[in-house]
Amino acid sequence: MRSLIKPTQKAKTVFALCTGNIQDDELKAKLNAVADTIEAEEIRYDEHGENAELFQLSGTNGVGNDVSTEEMIWLYDNKLSKKGHAARKIYDEIRTSSKHGICPLCAHRDVSTLDHYLAKTIHPLYAITPINLLPACSPCNKTKLASQPDNAVDQTLHPYFDNVDHAQWLKAQVVEETPPGVLFFAEPPNDWPQVLRERVANHFKFFKLEELYAANAARELANICHYLRRVADDAGSEAVRSHLEVQATSRRVAEINSWETAMYEALAASEWFWNGGHRSIAV
Repeated sequence: MRSLIKPTQKAKTVFALCTGNIQDDELKAKLNAVADTIEAEEIRYDEHGENAELFQLSGTNGVGNDVSTEEMIWLYDNKLSKKGHAARKIYDEIRTSSKHGICPLCAHRDVSTLDHYLAKTIHPLYAITPINLLPACSPCNKTKLASQPDNAVDQTLHPYFDNVDHAQWLKAQVVEETPPGVLFFAEPPNDWPQVLRERVANHFKFFKLEELYAANAARELANICHYLRRVADDAGSEAVRSHLEVQATSRRVAEINSWETAMYEALAASEWFWNGGHRSIAV
């Protein structure tokens, strides 16, 4: 997971852009009547997010007495996210806010959409609230769907509130067999709070990152096998190890918890691999 800076746009501003050109006067009036509620709920969301307590926000059946869940979803689908509407610029600003356009949830695939951290079908109060909208890839968005955490540990990491890149938690291990492979796992530092350690592990499992990263590693091994053989033939196994260490350092500087960092550190640490095991990589 990669952390992101919170959107600067506020829910009340986004809400006004969404409702501004609604032609149905009755619908427009009842939506505008809950604008203050949307604003107040944004503050409550922010407070709960800072305390990692978003699971405590209960779902609602609409907003207030008059605005239905379906109408809030319509507002998102037909105003905020639809091209050509005034609010779409906010959607695009959030969608393009992730570093290098990479999904912050899996830290690998390209961003293609926005994900509601708290599902809009359950939490229509936050259907257009910027801090509830995350840039995401399609697979991560589909994985989450309408999932609803009911305790602190089951909350997936929230890029606007959780920063887990101040220490390494993503690790890997070489499968020393023919052909070799790489296994990935979450192992946060022991001095982190227990709840955060469990949330990191659950996030890793929930988004099936072990399978994603292992598949990526298999392709990377196939791409580097010829070069590693040449290095070994020209300069020996120690040169292979040195090369892998340099690659690990370079990737660590870029992203401490990338699958590439974990993979190259594991390869460099495996004497079996750099001392000949790399020759059995499947291509």
